[in-house]
Amino acid sequence: MGPAGLARRPGVQLAGVLAALAAVNLTPAHALAQEQLHKLTASDGAEDDDFGSTLGISGDLVIVGAKGDDDAGTSSGSAYVFDVATGSETLKLMPSDARRFDFFGISVAISGERAVVGARLADPGSTYAGTVYVFDASTGLEHFKLVSADSGTYDQFGHSVAINGQLLIAGAVGHGHLGVDSGAAYVFDVTTGQQLLELLASDAAEGDAFGYSVSISGDRAIVGAPGVDTAGTSSGAAYVFDVTTGQELFKLLSTDILPGDWFGRSVAISDGMALVVSTQHPPHGAAYLFDVATGQQLFKLTPPGGGAFGLNAKVALSGDRALVWAHVYDVPTGQWLYTLWPSDGASGSWFGDSVALSGARALVGAPGDDDLGDDAGAAYLFAVPQSEGSAYCFGDGSGTTCACGNNAGPGEGCANSTGAGAILWAAGSPSASADELVLYASQVIPAQPALLFAGLNAIHNGDGWPLSDGLRCAGGGAVRLGIALPAADGTAIWGPGLAQQGGFAPGDLRRFQTWYRDPSGGPCGTGANLSNGLEISFTP
Repeated sequence: MGPAGLARRPGVQLAGVLAALAAVNLTPAHALAQEQLHKLTASDGAEDDDFGSTLGISGDLVIVGAKGDDDAGTSSGSAYVFDVATGSETLKLMPSDARRFDFFGISVAISGERAVVGARLADPGSTYAGTVYVFDASTGLEHFKLVSADSGTYDQFGHSVAINGQLLIAGAVGHGHLGVDSGAAYVFDVTTGQQLLELLASDAAEGDAFGYSVSISGDRAIVGAPGVDTAGTSSGAAYVFDVTTGQELFKLLSTDILPGDWFGRSVAISDGMALVVSTQHPPHGAAYLFDVATGQQLFKLTPPGGGAFGLNAKVALSGDRALVWAHVYDVPTGQWLYTLWPSDGASGSWFGDSVALSGARALVGAPGDDDLGDDAGAAYLFAVPQSEGSAYCFGDGSGTTCACGNNAGPGEGCANSTGAGAILWAAGSPSASADELVLYASQVIPAQPALLFAGLNAIHNGDGWPLSDGLRCAGGGAVRLGIALPAADGTAIWGPGLAQQGGFAPGDLRRFQTWYRDPSGGPCGTGANLSNGLEISFTP
């Protein structure tokens, strides 16, 4: 397959492909899928505020915690609300009974018009029992001061919080009724302030730290317990509950869990999927996607390019996107897509220590940012588009075997010289009239030509035929849509304007694929490879 012979069956000569490529003017890839929208800092930011250490996003509002803020005494803490569209600060939240060392802002969450802030070291009658506050996110009015029904010394209620609609869940990592620091979590109705449930692990034990992390979506909640010793000391676990009954549904463990993994240090749940991180899993940390309906592990997410997740890496989940530290993954395939980077660099800022994700918006904290003083902190808001189209024809052994047995991971094309396979995906509307669709090929070879083409047919019932080092997936009336030079992270980009360029009209169904050079020879020695296929139906 090449620019001069896209409709041919396998066996096309690579020399013809290279000659055609040499005659084309190559243009570097433009901006990546994500776009930094705003850098957020506190209007009164100061040294050691830790602004950005906790985050939440919902609709057009963002909340950012600053547990080190000293307005009401040393580390009394605060939280700030921002407008997503403008990046402007709209509110600074502080509790009515703020005191030094409360660490108000150690946890934050937002949903609709309700903002929730935890103060795990607050003293509502008992030392470090902890408190959670509910605010109106538009006016800053404090609605409720919440304390667990069995509040006790050192419970640290509010160490973690999450909210979805009218339900709030808060972790009390130091709760000790089932053993010192065994932990607990509580579910409240934020419209009334009433405690509905106390959640405890069925196998609770001393030091489990159940409640270290929490997340809630619909009628399901997940609670992380990184101190659980099921697979060895501090291997960790996460528990899924039905929040209508309080029933424990699953205890989640990764299939390769090890002692010291701290599995469950950060958790997320959304749309029937759960995401759990093991910050200490060797060699560089890992995260795992689970099916909430079955408890089955679906994918293991690892840092791209031999990098590492931060030791404090957090996770977020929304739609078909997962965010781990600052890396964006595709939920249906478990594949890394790209990494978020701040426009002004991230050295020493702890960028990725906190994350939040809602629809097409991602928020990444950098509590070590020094713009307003040492460790004053900052947060970055990005546009992170969701995927369009349906991927098919994978080089993972699920269909046609790759050319020389060089199968890759789920959702990828056949393996190239990096050991990974290329992933083709799209973002933006498939509207032919708007013509804003953008296609991305991840995990191709940096600075080597990559060609995007489209065809009418899915070859060999969508399983493809071997060609070069990969599988030819799209054929029939093939149209070339341009050649891009991938960026340093191996991402090539085409569009917008593809509908006009390819002559695509409303109702047209097209199969897209990327052919790219792999000049080091690649697994099969042909010097070229292909991505998976992507099927897109254009709308008016």
